[in-house]
Amino acid sequence: RPDASVRCPSNALYMSTGYLCLSISKGGEYSSKTDGYAIGITLLVCLTNRSEVQLTDRCEEEFDGLWTNIDASKIADAAAGWTAAAARAVKDLAKADGKSLCHDSLRKRPTLPEALLALRALLSGAQGGAGVEEAAPAPGDEAAAAAARTTGYEPSPLSVQVRGMRTGGDAQARIQDNMLLAFKTLMPRLDA
Repeated sequence: RPDASVRCPSNALYMSTGYLCLSISKGGEYSSKTDGYAIGITLLVCLTNRSEVQLTDRCEEEFDGLWTNIDASKIADAAAGWTAAAARAVKDLAKADGKSLCHDSLRKRPTLPEALLALRALLSGAQGGAGVEEAAPAPGDEAAAAAARTTGYEPSPLSVQVRGMRTGGDAQARIQDNMLLAFKTLMPRLDA
Protein backbone atom coordinates (compact mmCIF):
# COMPACT_ATOMS: atom_id res chain seq x y z
CA ARG A 1 0.00 0.00 0.00
CA PRO A 2 1.53 3.33 -0.94
CA ASP A 3 0.17 5.15 2.14
CA ALA A 4 1.81 2.70 4.53
CA SER A 5 5.21 3.97 3.42
CA VAL A 6 4.58 7.38 5.01
CA ARG A 7 6.82 7.60 8.06
CA CYS A 8 7.22 10.08 10.88
CA PRO A 9 10.52 10.35 12.79
CA SER A 10 10.31 10.31 16.58
CA ASN A 11 13.86 10.30 17.99
CA ALA A 12 15.24 6.98 16.69
CA LEU A 13 11.79 5.50 16.10
CA TYR A 14 10.16 5.52 12.69
CA MET A 15 6.54 4.55 12.54
CA SER A 16 3.40 5.02 10.57
CA THR A 17 1.60 8.14 11.74
CA GLY A 18 -1.78 6.43 11.35
CA TYR A 19 -1.58 4.66 14.72
CA LEU A 20 -0.21 7.62 16.68
CA CYS A 21 -2.69 9.50 18.87
CA LEU A 22 -2.68 13.20 17.96
CA SER A 23 -2.24 14.18 21.61
CA ILE A 24 1.17 12.42 21.60
CA SER A 25 2.27 14.21 18.43
CA LYS A 26 1.38 17.49 20.16
CA GLY A 27 3.63 16.71 23.13
CA GLY A 28 1.15 14.86 25.35
CA GLU A 29 2.02 11.88 27.52
CA TYR A 30 1.42 8.21 26.84
CA SER A 31 -1.50 6.69 28.74
CA SER A 32 -4.01 3.89 28.43
CA LYS A 33 -6.17 6.31 26.44
CA THR A 34 -3.42 6.92 23.86
CA ASP A 35 -2.69 3.18 23.67
CA GLY A 36 -6.43 2.68 23.12
CA TYR A 37 -6.26 5.00 20.10
CA ALA A 38 -3.77 2.65 18.41
CA ILE A 39 -6.03 -0.31 19.22
CA GLY A 40 -8.99 1.54 17.69
CA ILE A 41 -7.08 2.22 14.48
CA THR A 42 -5.99 -1.43 14.41
CA LEU A 43 -9.64 -2.48 14.67
CA LEU A 44 -10.54 -0.18 11.77
CA VAL A 45 -7.70 -1.57 9.63
CA CYS A 46 -8.98 -5.09 10.35
CA LEU A 47 -12.56 -4.05 9.57
CA THR A 48 -11.86 -2.17 6.36
CA ASN A 49 -8.64 -3.72 5.02
CA ARG A 50 -7.45 -0.16 4.31
CA SER A 51 -4.28 1.73 5.17
CA GLU A 52 -4.26 3.23 8.65
CA VAL A 53 -3.11 6.64 7.35
CA GLN A 54 -6.09 9.03 7.48
CA LEU A 55 -8.42 6.03 7.33
CA THR A 56 -11.57 7.79 8.49
CA ASP A 57 -10.90 10.88 6.36
CA ARG A 58 -10.45 8.76 3.25
CA CYS A 59 -13.66 6.83 3.95
CA GLU A 60 -15.55 10.11 4.40
CA GLU A 61 -14.21 11.28 1.06
CA GLU A 62 -14.96 8.00 -0.73
CA PHE A 63 -18.51 7.71 0.64
CA ASP A 64 -19.17 11.48 0.59
CA GLY A 65 -20.38 11.75 4.17
CA LEU A 66 -19.37 12.11 7.79
CA TRP A 67 -17.77 9.05 9.40
CA THR A 68 -20.66 8.60 11.82
CA ASN A 69 -23.18 8.55 8.93
CA ILE A 70 -21.37 5.94 6.81
CA ASP A 71 -22.97 2.50 6.96
CA ALA A 72 -20.46 0.12 8.56
CA SER A 73 -21.32 -2.65 6.11
CA LYS A 74 -20.16 -0.39 3.24
CA ILE A 75 -16.69 0.14 4.70
CA ALA A 76 -16.26 -3.45 5.95
CA ASP A 77 -13.97 -5.70 3.93
CA ALA A 78 -16.41 -7.90 1.99
CA ALA A 79 -13.89 -10.74 1.72
CA ALA A 80 -13.66 -10.96 5.53
CA GLY A 81 -17.34 -11.85 5.91
CA TRP A 82 -18.26 -9.24 8.53
CA THR A 83 -21.89 -9.35 9.65
CA ALA A 84 -23.64 -5.96 9.64
CA ALA A 85 -23.96 -6.01 13.45
CA ALA A 86 -20.29 -6.91 14.01
CA ALA A 87 -19.10 -4.28 11.53
CA ARG A 88 -21.25 -1.63 13.22
CA ALA A 89 -20.03 -2.64 16.71
CA VAL A 90 -16.35 -2.55 15.69
CA LYS A 91 -16.78 0.75 13.82
CA ASP A 92 -18.54 2.36 16.79
CA LEU A 93 -16.04 1.02 19.35
CA ALA A 94 -13.20 2.39 17.25
CA LYS A 95 -14.64 5.79 16.33
CA ALA A 96 -18.04 7.33 17.03
CA ASP A 97 -19.58 10.52 18.40
CA GLY A 98 -20.00 8.83 21.78
CA LYS A 99 -17.39 7.01 23.81
CA SER A 100 -14.90 5.42 21.39
CA LEU A 101 -11.21 4.48 21.27
CA CYS A 102 -10.33 7.10 18.63
CA HIS A 103 -12.50 9.95 19.89
CA ASP A 104 -10.77 13.33 19.57
CA SER A 105 -11.34 13.98 23.29
CA LEU A 106 -9.34 11.78 25.68
CA ARG A 107 -12.19 12.15 28.18
CA LYS A 108 -14.59 10.46 25.76
CA ARG A 109 -12.43 7.38 25.25
CA PRO A 110 -13.17 4.14 27.08
CA THR A 111 -10.58 2.57 29.32
CA LEU A 112 -8.80 -0.48 27.96
CA PRO A 113 -10.76 -2.81 30.30
CA GLU A 114 -14.01 -1.27 28.99
CA ALA A 115 -12.87 -1.81 25.39
CA LEU A 116 -11.96 -5.41 26.19
CA LEU A 117 -15.43 -5.95 27.66
CA ALA A 118 -16.98 -4.60 24.46
CA LEU A 119 -14.84 -6.90 22.31
CA ARG A 120 -15.68 -9.90 24.49
CA ALA A 121 -19.37 -9.03 24.23
CA LEU A 122 -19.04 -8.83 20.45
CA LEU A 123 -17.33 -12.22 20.35
CA SER A 124 -19.92 -13.84 22.59
CA GLY A 125 -22.68 -12.41 20.38
CA ALA A 126 -20.96 -13.76 17.27
CA GLN A 127 -20.75 -17.20 18.87
CA GLY A 128 -24.47 -17.34 19.60
CA GLY A 129 -24.25 -15.96 23.13
CA ALA A 130 -25.55 -12.67 24.44
CA GLY A 131 -25.59 -9.66 22.16
CA VAL A 132 -23.25 -6.71 22.53
CA GLU A 133 -25.66 -4.82 24.75
CA GLU A 134 -26.60 -7.86 26.85
CA ALA A 135 -23.26 -9.57 27.43
CA ALA A 136 -22.19 -9.99 31.02
CA PRO A 137 -18.60 -9.14 31.87
CA ALA A 138 -16.19 -12.03 32.23
CA PRO A 139 -15.31 -12.93 35.83
CA GLY A 140 -12.63 -10.63 37.20
CA ASP A 141 -13.12 -7.90 34.59
CA GLU A 142 -15.01 -5.64 37.00
CA ALA A 143 -12.14 -5.95 39.46
CA ALA A 144 -9.59 -5.18 36.75
CA ALA A 145 -11.56 -2.14 35.60
CA ALA A 146 -11.96 -0.89 39.19
CA ALA A 147 -8.26 -1.42 39.89
CA ALA A 148 -7.30 0.49 36.74
CA ARG A 149 -9.54 3.41 37.78
CA THR A 150 -8.27 3.60 41.36
CA THR A 151 -4.57 2.85 40.92
CA GLY A 152 -3.96 4.71 37.69
CA TYR A 153 -2.51 3.38 34.49
CA GLU A 154 -0.29 0.32 34.69
CA PRO A 155 1.26 -0.32 31.27
CA SER A 156 1.44 -3.93 30.16
CA PRO A 157 4.86 -5.55 29.62
CA LEU A 158 4.23 -5.41 25.88
CA SER A 159 3.40 -1.70 26.07
CA VAL A 160 6.63 -1.06 28.00
CA GLN A 161 8.55 -3.10 25.43
CA VAL A 162 7.08 -1.18 22.50
CA ARG A 163 7.77 2.16 24.16
CA GLY A 164 11.35 1.01 24.83
CA MET A 165 12.00 0.63 21.10
CA ARG A 166 13.06 4.26 20.84
CA THR A 167 16.75 3.68 21.57
CA GLY A 168 19.60 1.94 19.77
CA GLY A 169 19.77 -0.60 16.96
CA ASP A 170 17.60 -0.97 13.89
CA ALA A 171 14.32 0.66 14.90
CA GLN A 172 12.41 -0.51 11.83
CA ALA A 173 13.32 -4.17 12.42
CA ARG A 174 12.34 -3.89 16.10
CA ILE A 175 8.99 -2.33 15.17
CA GLN A 176 8.23 -5.17 12.77
CA ASP A 177 9.28 -7.82 15.32
CA ASN A 178 7.25 -6.24 18.09
CA MET A 179 4.15 -5.74 15.94
CA LEU A 180 4.35 -9.41 14.95
CA LEU A 181 4.68 -10.36 18.63
CA ALA A 182 1.76 -8.08 19.57
CA PHE A 183 -0.56 -9.63 17.00
CA LYS A 184 0.54 -13.17 17.90
CA THR A 185 -0.31 -12.35 21.51
CA LEU A 186 -3.57 -10.48 20.84
CA MET A 187 -5.24 -12.69 18.23
CA PRO A 188 -5.46 -15.89 20.33
CA ARG A 189 -7.00 -13.84 23.14
CA LEU A 190 -9.69 -12.56 20.78
CA ASP A 191 -10.35 -16.08 19.51
CA ALA A 192 -10.64 -17.53 23.02
